[in-house]
Amino acid sequence: WVVALSIIGSACTGTVGGTAEGPDDEPGSPSTGGRGGGGGEGGNQPPVFAGNTGFTCDQATASSGPPRVWRLNALQYTNTVGAFVVGALPASPNQLKAAAVEAPFGQVDRAHMFSTQAAAYGIVDNDLSQVLDASRAVADLVVKQLEAQKALCVSDGYAACVKSVVETRGPILFHRPLQPDEIDHYTALAINNRQQLGETRALTLALRALLSAPQFLFRSELGEAPTDGDKRALTPFELATALSYSLTDGPPDQEVWDAAVSGAISDREELAKHAKRLLGNLQSDKLARFFFEWLGYEGVLQVAKDEKSFPKHDNELLLDDARRFVGELLSAHAEDGFLTNLLTTSKAVVRGKTAWSYGLENELASDATPAMIDLPPNQRSGLLTHPALLVAGSHADATDPVRRGLFVRERLLCDVVPRAEIGTIPPLPDLGPNATVRDRLKIHLEGSGCKACHTLMDPIGLGLESYDHLGRHRTMDAGKPVDNTGHLEGAGDDVDGPFHGALELGEKLAKSSRVQACLSQQAFRFFLGRPEAEHDGCTLASVHNAFGEAQDFKGLLLALLTSDAFRFRRSAP
Repeated sequence: WVVALSIIGSACTGTVGGTAEGPDDEPGSPSTGGRGGGGGEGGNQPPVFAGNTGFTCDQATASSGPPRVWRLNALQYTNTVGAFVVGALPASPNQLKAAAVEAPFGQVDRAHMFSTQAAAYGIVDNDLSQVLDASRAVADLVVKQLEAQKALCVSDGYAACVKSVVETRGPILFHRPLQPDEIDHYTALAINNRQQLGETRALTLALRALLSAPQFLFRSELGEAPTDGDKRALTPFELATALSYSLTDGPPDQEVWDAAVSGAISDREELAKHAKRLLGNLQSDKLARFFFEWLGYEGVLQVAKDEKSFPKHDNELLLDDARRFVGELLSAHAEDGFLTNLLTTSKAVVRGKTAWSYGLENELASDATPAMIDLPPNQRSGLLTHPALLVAGSHADATDPVRRGLFVRERLLCDVVPRAEIGTIPPLPDLGPNATVRDRLKIHLEGSGCKACHTLMDPIGLGLESYDHLGRHRTMDAGKPVDNTGHLEGAGDDVDGPFHGALELGEKLAKSSRVQACLSQQAFRFFLGRPEAEHDGCTLASVHNAFGEAQDFKGLLLALLTSDAFRFRRSAP
């Protein structure tokens, strides 16, 4: 306990440089130490998107986001301490090595769709215990590595050796070079406890203090003193850190770090060069997580199916098919026609063990490996007909048009459907075994208190009834021909109206300027770690324009990661 208290006291010496900003300092921002959701900023309304005119951009009201500190997640923690144990930044993001320790911060908040919302994370008592436990394990790894290199601090050179360890490894954790007083502080912690604890344990104590410091656990985005009105440019090291963690979930590689040391990364073109390099071929784990969380196809794992009745159905393999499908589209269409292909392509990644779900069991051998292949014509087209997504929008034994419609409404159109309280939802009527889901859902749209909200969802989801609860194509439901008529509203005057089936719906959505705008908004929320606000209209307009008619998703990301919203913070919350 003496050691633990020394670590906590040492780690909390000094400040991160400011307080965290949450919406009205609500519970869940790091400054309160609680957990909670994100939300808007001070009650600001989101920027308005007006069809073909795009987002509303008013330069008079445009500003940057608030200053903040952003707690690491478990993956970011393990990647960062992996570099700390090695004692060097990776030569490239592909060389990140995660530390073999049980990382803290494993709890993920997806209340606002994305796990990246900065205001949702703080530190509570259980986190602190995990931080201390992990610091012990990581410090032991560093000591063992120093022993193996015959570089362990001993004897007459002890003070200089400890100082060197702190000075060279500390910046990896603090996301910037340590200040002289910080180097002296952590060095003195080992020296002052050397006689009582012994040389190795005293060094371990200093390392554990570094690993428990708020400067490591939270990365800051406070900015430099303003030189242009209310705008505070992120420091070169804040910017390098923001870029690296946004795209790799790890510390800067050597090239980005060197650009921070020279200050060159503060130049927009230099920042764009590094962003483009880190994006590479868009096959990173971080980018895969954006699609995983945005499109929500991991929901397939939450819908259990009867294995005895459906032995050929495999939720986990369908999920992997969906991940590979998005990866293939990024490889082929990242800079040209991305959204159209996502929603309308006649191909999908299929393997022998999932062919049954696609109606291809007679076309593929049971041991066929995953490959992008043509799908049955007039049956499937794009994301909306992917079995993983269709199963995620189902019950255990029946389709769920409400959930499928909600997916389109909130994930692709960026609308918000109010949630009803559980006790206010009337049960669907039992109309007998010959009733279809459409028959039972009529109650939602016939004057009940459900109509206002279900009008936004049911007419869309009912258009996907050509696919059963297993994601398989069908033509009959309860002994009747499937009625796959649907109606789309809110996607734009050019595409709103009736449709027949998922293929027509996908074509409509692919042409919708609102869906294209929604993609910009979803990327903003994920990579900037906060919801958009009224003052972000100009940034979103720029990002939306970068996507453009060519549907250049890579260009969209580059515009976002070099935008003023990414590079600057405002002085006042």
